[in-house]
Amino acid sequence: MTGSPIVPTAPAVVPTAAGGTGPGVPTISVAIINRDYGRYLGGALESVLSQTHPAHEVVVVDDGSSDDSREVLAGFAGRVTSILTGRRGKGAATTTAVLACSGDVVALLDADDLALPERLARLAAAYAEQPGAQWVWHGLEHVEREGLRPVPHEPPSGFTPGPHDLRAALSRGRLPMATPATSALSWRAGFLRSLLPLPDAVRSQDNYLKALSMGLAPGYVLGEVLAQQGLHGANAYTTATGRHRRALAAQRGLDLAPALHDAGLTALHRRYAADVAVATAGGLRLTAQDRSVLGGQLRLA
Repeated sequence: MTGSPIVPTAPAVVPTAAGGTGPGVPTISVAIINRDYGRYLGGALESVLSQTHPAHEVVVVDDGSSDDSREVLAGFAGRVTSILTGRRGKGAATTTAVLACSGDVVALLDADDLALPERLARLAAAYAEQPGAQWVWHGLEHVEREGLRPVPHEPPSGFTPGPHDLRAALSRGRLPMATPATSALSWRAGFLRSLLPLPDAVRSQDNYLKALSMGLAPGYVLGEVLAQQGLHGANAYTTATGRHRRALAAQRGLDLAPALHDAGLTALHRRYAADVAVATAGGLRLTAQDRSVLGGQLRLA
């Protein structure tokens, strides 16, 4: 990793009325990363383009798809900004998408998920009402992606509506709030850019960003469900059970550990490193790079 703490820049973006519904309402860019999700991509785009609060722009980075994704994007020419690249990985693709956004706020949406109609309206209102919040996250509904049938699930523990400043807790080695998946996430653009570029070695970029965000800045949680997370065969973590899920959870610990290390949150970094060491019994095999990321905390044969 970088070896030096990340220092967030002061928010460089001031909410404006351009593209909003009144004075002080921020503009919102939606960033989507896609690879081989052509069968779902059109639905994701339509869900953004039909919002009650129009998006400032929709930026899609296609990371070297080999299916019909680019044909799908061609059908949205003039309505979305498409950036077509070779296969560089989700970290590079996410960095490219965020840097291409020009709105006051950047909201993420996975290419296989759906934004509910009021998502951007509620985000815009929250940022206008919470000027100190650098991130705003909300609830997700789990659905079977093919038929959109709801799938019961427990909401993240500690994910309660209202303002959250978790910096002191994280500095003491505590993580008092679990967090939702990518399509529930948004940030003020200036703060999000200060966390870039995303490291290629990290498996789950949303976990990396969430850990840094909670450790470096206050935010706000909306209690509403404002997007649907589509479950299907490729949702490895969401649909996993038992030993497989424990192993995947340990892999996610590998994402959190370097983020916390880079943010200077060494106490929580040590905790996650220890958690990963225990969870290796669940089937996780660590690479030499993984061991390096964990800063020598693991003592494995």
